[in-house]
Amino acid sequence: QFLIDSILNDMSEGIIIFGFDGKIMLHNHTAAQILGFPDFSLRDKSIAWLMSATNANDELFQQILDAVYTKKKVVRTLPFFHEEKTVYLHITTDFLMNGTEKIGVITRMSDITESTLLFIANKRLANQVVDLMNSFVEVMVTAVEEKSAYNANHTKNMVRYAKNYLTWLDKQGELQKYTAKNTAPFLMSIWLHDIGKLLISPEVM
Repeated sequence: QFLIDSILNDMSEGIIIFGFDGKIMLHNHTAAQILGFPDFSLRDKSIAWLMSATNANDELFQQILDAVYTKKKVVRTLPFFHEEKTVYLHITTDFLMNGTEKIGVITRMSDITESTLLFIANKRLANQVVDLMNSFVEVMVTAVEEKSAYNANHTKNMVRYAKNYLTWLDKQGELQKYTAKNTAPFLMSIWLHDIGKLLISPEVM
């Protein structure tokens, strides 16, 4: 038992074992620390008690409830709120077995806040770059359309028609035949299709 306790408490992952009555059979120090109870034993505490003791975390504990009461495995990344601090936990569950009989649910939780925040920051930066590119393209298109009355609003109208067509395809359930929901490259190609006219003299236009 000492060896098992030592291994559990040396793990960087939080481990909580729930019985099918919803009560904690065993947990390690890391799990208690992640949940905000570093100096408190959670043994025999219920999922309902955890929900009431850590407000605003219903989504996390609903996943654990699903694992315990529907006996389905869970793999999710969820935010965990504690004392005005938000961490991101990667949660996986498996079953504690006694031979071929399931007797509980092993919940593993890893604090992946640092990598998640980095991903969010990179995603935000990527979106800003895309927004900047879209703004630049629209400025160029406006310049093309102002260059000649024959081209006025042509590109913007083409983009509008394309958006309507994509919406129609989606309603018909046909969009997946042409694109995996990522319609941005298609629309960008329409925005750019006349960009070369910037270099054409007004007389030719």
